[in-house]
Amino acid sequence: MAVVTVRPAGAGANTAFPSITGGGGVHWVVVSDNTNTTYIRNNVAANREDDFTLGSSGLTTETITSIDVRAACRSEGTANASITLGLRLSGTNSLAAAHTAIPTSDTNYTDLAIARPGGGSWTVADLSTLQVAVIGNMLTSTGLRVFEVYVDINYTAGGSTGQAKVWNGSSFVAKPVKVWNGSSFVTKPLKRWNGTSWVVTPY
Repeated sequence: MAVVTVRPAGAGANTAFPSITGGGGVHWVVVSDNTNTTYIRNNVAANREDDFTLGSSGLTTETITSIDVRAACRSEGTANASITLGLRLSGTNSLAAAHTAIPTSDTNYTDLAIARPGGGSWTVADLSTLQVAVIGNMLTSTGLRVFEVYVDINYTAGGSTGQAKVWNGSSFVAKPVKVWNGSSFVTKPLKRWNGTSWVVTPY
């Protein structure tokens, strides 16, 4: 299994954290870096949500096995603020359990294998509209600072689309692999022996 990390790249459905430090006043900018000097801040005792679109993963035919959300934050004053992390797809949030009693020192949180909003399995097609959701509440502290948010996409190599590559005289080009099924030619995936079994070979 491999992993690719994607960071916020734009404003999502909600931009409700009351204040911001740095980033020219743009919320997604301050949480896409890895410094604690720029941040979004919630200084009210109520849930406030910021959502962010994500940069390109570069994935195409891979199989997504899970998606994790990570954030770095801290309470101000007393260690009582809370943060909830999740993912947003097609207007629906899928949220992990809240992290409470956040320390007043920089603290990293990770929520593994966030469920796909609406159910089912993740697909590469989901990534183009996927957003990361951050919900903060200062509770009895004097504020919550969130200075980094990012997403880890865990995946395995993509399967064959029934194509191989052949030399056309100047370059290799993809060509469909077809076999006769008794009545017509149908596309079939290519497979190779990995020492124990036949597995689909990506091309």
